[in-house]
Amino acid sequence: MKSVKENSILSFNKAADYVVDYVEFDVQVTKDNVPVIFHDDEIITGKENNDMYMTISERKFAEITLDGWKICKWNVENDDSLCTLHEAFQNVNSSLGFNIELKLDDYFVYQDEQLVDRLCEILRVVLGYAKERPVIFSTFLMQQGLSGRGTETYTDVRRNSLDEVVKLCLENGLQGIVSDVRGVLVEFVGEISEVVSDLIKPVKEEEERISFTQCKFSFLQNLVSELTQH
Repeated sequence: MKSVKENSILSFNKAADYVVDYVEFDVQVTKDNVPVIFHDDEIITGKENNDMYMTISERKFAEITLDGWKICKWNVENDDSLCTLHEAFQNVNSSLGFNIELKLDDYFVYQDEQLVDRLCEILRVVLGYAKERPVIFSTFLMQQGLSGRGTETYTDVRRNSLDEVVKLCLENGLQGIVSDVRGVLVEFVGEISEVVSDLIKPVKEEEERISFTQCKFSFLQNLVSELTQH
């Protein structure tokens, strides 16, 4: 059993007891423009034997925080309530920075105006309450669908191509890419294979060899094998 419910004020303040600089959490925006901290697209709320499945972006905040209701299906020792981004800024130890992941529906193609509306609500809270707290933003919205197992293609073409993701970052001044590592390394399978082959070859006594443990050799060989299958 988990000790503390994730994505809660209680869990963030527990993290402050350790040597950490940031806590990461997912932020979604309700239908009435309240940024809330929750991971899944759907939330299960209710009383005993009366569960309700709700899509956060399609519900008003009051609908998912009805009086006497709680988030269900959590088996933890220390429960806590759903919290808003505003509440996190107000109640989480000020020594902790926030890594705010902008969470959006994976299967919905957002129009620019929809994205702007959601981002503006989040930024309004950040600019109003962050004060000196360090904040960074991240998102998986544009992660490429073919970077992992190659089994899923998204309607938004920018999510199916590493080149398109890089282009998007450069055009908009973004600082980096969040990606399945295989989506990056798959383009360098040839180079990696050559390095592994060279390291395996016997060398003359006067030649120097990069020091690699057997564990590292095994990792590289397994990586090449996996990448060539996709």
